[in-house]
Parts: sequence; C-alpha cells; structure tokens
Amino acid sequence: MARRTAFKRHDVNVVKVIGHLLKNQDYFSKMYVQLTNDRQLKTPEEAFALIIEAHLTKAQYEIFHFDCPSRYPPYNVIAGAKKTCAPPVEFIEGSASKIKVELQALMNHTASRILQVIRQDVTDYLDSHDLDCAELVLLSSWGMDGSTGYSQFNHSLPEGSIDDSDVFAATLTPIQLYVHSDGKHILWHNPTPQSIRFCRPIMLQFIKESREIILKTKHDLEKEMCELTPLKIDLPGDKFVLIDFNFVLSMIDGKVLTYITGSSSMQNCPICGATPNIMNSIEKLEEGFTANEDTLYYGISPLHAWIRFFECLLHISYRMEIKQWRVTKDLKLNYLKRKKMVLEALHKAFGFRADQPRSGGKGTSTTGNICRKAFSNPELLSSVLGIEKELIERFRNILIAINCQEAINPEIFDEYCKDTYRFYLEHYEWYKIPATLHKVLAHAGDIILHSPAPLGVLAEEAAECQHKHLKLFRSHFARKRSREANLMDVFLRALHESDPYLSSMWVSKKHTKKVCSSYPTVVRSFMVFEDSESDTSSNIMNDLMDAVDEVDEDFEEDVVDED
Repeated sequence: MARRTAFKRHDVNVVKVIGHLLKNQDYFSKMYVQLTNDRQLKTPEEAFALIIEAHLTKAQYEIFHFDCPSRYPPYNVIAGAKKTCAPPVEFIEGSASKIKVELQALMNHTASRILQVIRQDVTDYLDSHDLDCAELVLLSSWGMDGSTGYSQFNHSLPEGSIDDSDVFAATLTPIQLYVHSDGKHILWHNPTPQSIRFCRPIMLQFIKESREIILKTKHDLEKEMCELTPLKIDLPGDKFVLIDFNFVLSMIDGKVLTYITGSSSMQNCPICGATPNIMNSIEKLEEGFTANEDTLYYGISPLHAWIRFFECLLHISYRMEIKQWRVTKDLKLNYLKRKKMVLEALHKAFGFRADQPRSGGKGTSTTGNICRKAFSNPELLSSVLGIEKELIERFRNILIAINCQEAINPEIFDEYCKDTYRFYLEHYEWYKIPATLHKVLAHAGDIILHSPAPLGVLAEEAAECQHKHLKLFRSHFARKRSREANLMDVFLRALHESDPYLSSMWVSKKHTKKVCSSYPTVVRSFMVFEDSESDTSSNIMNDLMDAVDEVDEDFEEDVVDED
C-alpha cells in the first residue's frame, strides 16, 4: 500500500508477482529452472547453428554477442566449431570455375555426424543384442541439376569459360542409417528429406547443363562410389560399428533422366522407350508397356510431376475448342484467344499468373507451389479449365501419393494409375499424353517395387531449393576478392548448412510430421502404415481368442455329455 501511495505502480506489480510465486511453489520451481536455462551460455555448436538457421553474417552475430555476452559466445570461439561441420579443407579441390569434395571424405563426415546424433541409440542397440560390433548401411539419394540466373562478377573468366551465370551442381542427401543384418532395422532416418537442411553439395561448376557434362559427372561419381571403403567408428566399451554406403540416383529431373537412359527424344518415355503415338494407344495400355528394368531405379521426380501434370491440363484447356494436338496456322488464332481467356480466368480464380515466360529464357512462371494451389480445389479448377473434375481429382490423388513419405502399396496404386490412364484416353485421346504423365501412370507400380524408400523421400525438391541458397551465399556470405575464394566460401557455407548434427538441432524444434489422417481418403487407401503390423497382430490375437472360446465351448459340451 505504501508503494501504491507513492505512485510506484511498477513496484506494486512486482510485489504481486512475488506473492503469487510464493503461494505456488511448483510454478516457482519451474520458472526458476526456465530462467536458469535462459541465462545459460550457448555452446559453440548451438551458436553456429543459430547463425546458419537465421542466415546471419559475422557482423550481425557480433551484435548479438555485444548485446548479451552471457548468452552468446564470441565469434572466434565459434570459428573452431565451423571446422567440424565440413570435411577437412585438404579434401576439397577448387578452382575459379569448379569446386569438388572427395566423396569418401564427404561420406565419412556425414556418417560420423549422424552417429554423433544417435550415438546413445546405437550403443543401446548393441547392448540389447549383446553385440560388440554392427554393420550399418547409410542410404543416400543423389543427383545433378543445372541452374541459371547467377550474378556475373567483373573478375576475368578462366580460359574456356563463357560466363558465370550458369551453375551445374551435384548434390547428395542422406536418407536413412540401418542395420544391414537385422531386417533393415532403421537407427536413423532423415526427418526432412526434401529440405535444404541435409542436402550436401558434392560438386559445383560454372558451366551450362548439357548431355556431355551430365554423363561425365555420372560416370565420375559412380566410379568414386564403387571405390568407397566402409567407415569404422569406435564406441565406448571397446565396441565399434562399420558403416557402408549405398546410393540411389533419384534427385534428377526429366531432362537428366532422358540423357542418362539414352532416350532419343524428350517426348519418348525414358522407361520403356514408347513414342507419343504408342503412349496414346488404348490397345497398348491393355497389353502393357514393357519397362527396361535398369531405368526403374531412378525414381519418379515427384516435384516436377506437379508441374507436368498441371501443364498438361493447361494445354488441353487451350485446345478445348479445336480438339487437336497439333495447332496449325488456321487454328492458331482460336488457340491464342482461348489461352488468354484461360490464363485470365486462372488469375481471377486463384490469384496467380501461370504459364508466363520469364526474362532471359529462364522458363515460365509455373512453379510447384502454383500447381499445388491449383490442385487444392479440383472443383474450381475444373470449372475454369473446362476439364472433367474426376480427372483432376485423380491427378491430385496420384500426385499427393508419390510426394508423400509413406510406403505405398504398388498393386493398389498401379491399378488406380491404370484406371486414370484409361479415363484420360477415353476423354482426351486427341491430345497426346506427355512422357511424364505416361511414366507415372504406366510405370509407377514397377518404380515403387524397385525403390529402396518411399517415392516422396527420394524426390528432387531439396536439390532444386539449393540453387536459391547458392545464389544467396554467393551474393552475401562469400568473399569477392577472387573467383576461387568466392566459390570456396559458397561451397563451405552449403556444407555447413547441410551438416546433419547442426540440422538435427533445429529439426527437432520445428519439424512436425504430417498426420496421415490429413491425406485424402483415396490416398490413405494406397498407404502401408507402420502400425499395420500391430493391427495384424491384434487381429491374430483376436482370432486366437475366438479359437480358445470355441475350444472352451466344446470342452463344456463334452463335460455335459459325460455327465
């Protein structure tokens, strides 16, 4: 009352808080622990993870340190932690136009950092099985892709280089670490396989994407993969693990797949080699398309499937009045008029501008996010495009299924895709089905059978997202005194950002797995859930109890008869 009389209301509030805490001892103890933790100094790894997560520069982080030195360590302490987040520099070979890390060094570093996250789980597994050692396998997906639109610097270009606006990158993402001899017992799995967090660069080169560079990169990296040796990591108690490495080439788009499969045309199917006329034959569909088994291990490119499926619907809608695949000169005016009307209607209905050319020949404005937004409302999209609603819904269910990270039943899903294929040919046979649609609808079941992980886990989205980060690193987080220094800083920053140990710190805080019940009912019918085993065991137990009841009834009847 004295503080209130002196008009020191702030002190009055403090007194009230103290009184509340004294009356509630449990809350007081929790608050004390929270305040104690808040004042704790961050470790160098935690501070460096903050720098990477928030995309802070050195100057920006030092502001944090000066403002709260008891919370954030000085930057020179963090510099030591940076060296542990990437392979040693002596294994990185760089020049003014190309930089690359030895694959053995990259895999050793990735595996050791993953084991640092799950060291206790591995130790518990060895103790529970009474083992002194275990053979583990680290499964990783990898791929390559080109990108344009990079800033052009004023430094002189190395001999043989045209410019530095095009970058060709080879990347790798760890998928899961499992025990080789225990029915694929998974010790660690990537919680965000399509995030930039775990996407590690193997090679960056200032060169335009072409057939020659793709085939050469594939040959060189596969040669390195064959020469890899297992990594031995010691554990407490004279125990150790041997980690071997397995790879799947799935982080690629349709153009790369066409080149590595030796297909003669982008319009032909890279899986079975069918031409557009053959792909549009209902008789051939019923007969079955024979796939080349070697081409079934390259995944299905789920991210680009969104774009190709949506573009197919757009081009069908453009030709809805002429109902003809080839647009001749006398029909072009009607085609362009219809196209303009459809694009304006899409902008009015959904609020985006699709199929607009970008400056500099960088493709169109149709992105994966635009396609996902369009497919989110099949009824509205059907009314705008004038296409059967059932076809759009079927496309949407298929796209969600191949992009999800759950296991898919290949037989059920393949039958659904074949029915969609028939529905397409019955209504729009006049528009030749694109190669990507044919690949998904005709070969999805076979691709699932040959895939070591769900299709959505092996997608190429992380590699596509990395191009945006590389452009950011090159402009804001790399030295510009020379091309060699700039490329080295960009490469190291990408390695730091994808370090499994640092990424795991933030994934556990921010990542929430999508609930399976949020998927459409049709998509859930394709899935093979992890708890299916428990359901099966419960059914078996129920059958067993029923059998026991029957035996009891028979026994009681026998006793009555004897009486």
